[in-house]
Amino acid sequence: MLENRQILTLSLFCAVYVAWGLTDSIQAPFYPIEAERKGAKVSEYGFVFGIIHLAIFFSGPFFGKYMHLFGIKNVYIFGVISTGVCALLFGFLDYVQDKVLFLAYSYTLRILEGVAEAASWSAVFSMLLTMFPDNVATVYSFTEASFSFSEMVGPTVGAIFYNIGGFVLPFEICGILCLVTGLLTILVIPSDPKSVRSEGIHEESILNNNKDSSPPHQTQLLPVLKSLDVILALTGTVFAASVQGLLEACLEPYLEQFHLSITKVGLTFLALSVPYFMASPLWGYCCDHLVSPEYVQVVGTSIILIGFVVFGPAPYLPLHANYPMLVIGLAFLGIGTAAGLVASFSGAQKAALMRQDMSNTQIYTAISGIWTSSFALGNFIGPSLGGFLFDFIGFRSTTFVFQMIGVVMLFLDLYKVKRLRNTLVLKKVKSNKIDLYERLE
Repeated sequence: MLENRQILTLSLFCAVYVAWGLTDSIQAPFYPIEAERKGAKVSEYGFVFGIIHLAIFFSGPFFGKYMHLFGIKNVYIFGVISTGVCALLFGFLDYVQDKVLFLAYSYTLRILEGVAEAASWSAVFSMLLTMFPDNVATVYSFTEASFSFSEMVGPTVGAIFYNIGGFVLPFEICGILCLVTGLLTILVIPSDPKSVRSEGIHEESILNNNKDSSPPHQTQLLPVLKSLDVILALTGTVFAASVQGLLEACLEPYLEQFHLSITKVGLTFLALSVPYFMASPLWGYCCDHLVSPEYVQVVGTSIILIGFVVFGPAPYLPLHANYPMLVIGLAFLGIGTAAGLVASFSGAQKAALMRQDMSNTQIYTAISGIWTSSFALGNFIGPSLGGFLFDFIGFRSTTFVFQMIGVVMLFLDLYKVKRLRNTLVLKKVKSNKIDLYERLE
């Protein structure tokens, strides 16, 4: 049962994730329009959607590894303020008319925003995983649902503000929202050691940026990455995130054939985000209390494959593009990616806890950075590969490519289930300690 302060802290962090999600995705319905007006192609501006996640991919492990040197609170403050400033500056790109400069400034700001978000995400993961060790998947599902829901609602919000105030207004509102929610969370970050569960690290010292009280061992990423179970779990993160990234960059150009208004294009994204938001906490509860995340991963990948068949529709079906089928397919993709992301995070955390040479806190810090990078890698691959394929083979054939990747992922998921029966079993303990996992002989 969560205490009132824990509920308040989690709620505020969810609000921050909402602001980050909006900042990431608000440009989806109108940035392609502005870029094309300046002469850019999908394969050129598609990288603008993905490059922020490439920056997160490379900088996430850095913050995960050296978090204790900077202090969790310092890292969080840097990340949350920098994210808001980058969003504010991005709105002024409307005044850049040259295509090359427009794209160059877009890439630069998105890279800086990616580094800032990697810092913020890693810091928040470290804090939440330490504060809620008995409800890891559930807490994660709420924060991830908040981010991904706002990331998918962002296009709708962006379309509305774009119609009201043009290119500048959406980014200025999101930038201010990032700064306000970020500053509020800084005020409630716990400094009482009793409010944060510790093991091997003095969290009070880290949160208050006391570098003299450093952890006894530097957080090492390599031991965690040597675990095959961790790597297999993270492949699910990359795939589910790549599906979301593909839709973020390529859905608007694909919808042009239906001659929808910008507002209606934005509303179409709700067909993906609403099912995602509703399904994420349910999948989190399943992973925490009902079944192993490996089984949830199989279900999630299967639902994604069904979604791609309906969404395109698949090029091997004798059907033309159909808006109602597209909406149904988006709903399946939302539910499936929710399962994939929640289960992969829970599975990676579970596999990492099997290690005996690292404290739980060190594992939490490592997983926070590694998972952030895996999520970012998928969100880079999706729009970048999708934008390239969109220009050369069309969107329906692009979805077929992702279907084939999904089939490979399904076989990997089934292999993970097979390994599960031979390696891991959840051992329930009646104590305040973290759920433990033991190896079956």
